[in-house]
Amino acid sequence: MVESLDIVKYVADNYSNTTTTILNNSDSMKLMTMCNSFINAGLSYCAGNDNRSWGIGSKSTPSQRAAYTIALDTLEKQLSHGQGPYLLPGNDISVADIAIFPFAQRYDLVARAIYGGRDDTDLAFSTTTTTTNCGAWYQAMKERPSCRITMPDEKLFIKALQKEMSLDFFDYSTYNMLQLHPHLDV
Repeated sequence: MVESLDIVKYVADNYSNTTTTILNNSDSMKLMTMCNSFINAGLSYCAGNDNRSWGIGSKSTPSQRAAYTIALDTLEKQLSHGQGPYLLPGNDISVADIAIFPFAQRYDLVARAIYGGRDDTDLAFSTTTTTTNCGAWYQAMKERPSCRITMPDEKLFIKALQKEMSLDFFDYSTYNMLQLHPHLDV
């Protein structure tokens, strides 16, 4: 098992507790389908007309941008339950939140730092106002200690994304792990 959503589903099914439960199997399937759609639309949006797998293209096509906008609208609707910032009602984080946050972070950086000059900043989580559900969710996830510890130094990571034009890039040859993740220094 190597795909992140498969791993998250396995953990949720086998080791869940009240803070990681996705509800029943029907709800779980709907939520994971929404997560898959969001991830795939974002990967396509970032790949652009170069269509590089996990790559960052030179420009997204109108249809890729439209599909990603629909995925963001679906995420916004899922978050609109009004009972907390996470994907499920209440204040408990779910494995679905954990599954899509790293993707959302990368899509945010691409929309803002790489595609930003092309009117794509409206697709960036961090530039939406916190009155939007997506913006509030993104901010709540960024503030969680469990998420902060996995987040790379943003400025260095943007430089790495710009240099390599790849979403799954981990540049430990230009930057060592402690430069990208200074909070891990022990």
